[in-house]
Amino acid sequence: MKHRLREALYRFLREYAPYLLPVALLVAVGIAYPLLRSHLGAREVASPASAAEAAYAEAAPTRERASREAAAPAKPAVLVDIRGAVREPGVYAFWESDVRVYQAVERAGGFTEDADLERVNRAAPLRDGQILHIPRIGEPVSGEDARALPGPSAGGGRSEQLRVNLNTAGVEELMRLPGIGPTRAQDIVAYREEHGPFRSVDEVQNVAGIGPKTFAKIRPYLVVEP
Repeated sequence: MKHRLREALYRFLREYAPYLLPVALLVAVGIAYPLLRSHLGAREVASPASAAEAAYAEAAPTRERASREAAAPAKPAVLVDIRGAVREPGVYAFWESDVRVYQAVERAGGFTEDADLERVNRAAPLRDGQILHIPRIGEPVSGEDARALPGPSAGGGRSEQLRVNLNTAGVEELMRLPGIGPTRAQDIVAYREEHGPFRSVDEVQNVAGIGPKTFAKIRPYLVVEP
C-alpha cells in the first residue's frame, strides 16, 4: 500500500512539477510583498531625517520671504530738496532723523562762491519733505523760499560772531567762512602746511581758487595770530 502511494506521488510530481513551481513562487511573493511594504512604511514614518527634510521644504517660502524683506533698503528718515547756491542741487535722503543745514549742504557739494551766508543758519534742523533754498548774494527770496530757509542765528552780525585764525583753523572751522567749502578749506590747510604760518590775511589769496571776490567775502572774518 505504501509502495503504491509513493509511486502515485512520484508520478504526480513528475507530471505537475513544471506547474507547481510558478504557483509556489506566486504564493511566496503574495505573502512577502505586504510584509515588506508594511516594514518599509514603518521605517519612513519613524525616520527623523525624513521628517526634518519635509519640515525644511515646507518652510522654504517663509525663508525666501524673510530674506527678501531683510534685503530691502530701509526707508530714509528725512528727505530734503536742496536748491539755490549749492554746487549740486537735488533731493537728498538722510537715514538719521536729526539733520542740520550744514550736513545737507555738505551732501550737496558745499556752498557756491556767491552764497549769501548772512541769511543762513547752518545749525538749524531740517524736517522731512522740507525745501532748503540757499540764497545768492543780492537774490530776493520769495515767500515760499523764505518759509523754507532757516534764518540766521540770534545775536549780533557775523563779523561780531565769527573770527577765524588762518594759522590754527582746521577744515571744519574754515568751512564756516562764506563761500568756503570742504575742498577750498583743505587747500588752505595744505598751503599752510607747505609754506608755514600765514604772515598776513592777504596771503590767503595765494591759495588756488581764492580770487578777489571770495577774498572780499571772507576778509572781515579772518585774523592772523600765532
